[in-house]
Amino acid sequence: MLKFFLSRLLQAVPVLLVVVTATFFLVRAAPGGPFDAEKAVPPEVLKALEANYRLDLPVWQQYTRYLGDLAQGEFGPSFRYPGRSVNELIMAGLPAPAHGAMEERRGDSAIGVGAGGHVAQPEAGEIGRTVFLADHVDDPGVGLGDVVEAR
Repeated sequence: MLKFFLSRLLQAVPVLLVVVTATFFLVRAAPGGPFDAEKAVPPEVLKALEANYRLDLPVWQQYTRYLGDLAQGEFGPSFRYPGRSVNELIMAGLPAPAHGAMEERRGDSAIGVGAGGHVAQPEAGEIGRTVFLADHVDDPGVGLGDVVEAR
């Protein structure tokens, strides 16, 4: 069971890396820049903005720093709301009880994913699947995702 879970977790790493890499380079390949839709900006202000958002660095340095920030859970400064980070905006958009609930859900999800991995094993049978589904009826948000994975 643990071996199965770890193998799935390790398989997710390259998939996430490919998705993040493709997204990064597709956004960079799009015409224009993040400050083109605004009013004409003086060159010195544009240089300061580019330095603030690391757009003055070569693309390979932008990419490596982007990966490093993502690995640390830092999503960087917001383009739309200057002076605020994306992390602040995400947390501000959540209701206050959600901050504590997010911590609780991490544990629930870890248990649910582990149980889902067990139920997905062929030897679990229909009784195991039914017990797993009944256990998650009280929390459909977590249970549904885990049951879908288990099927």
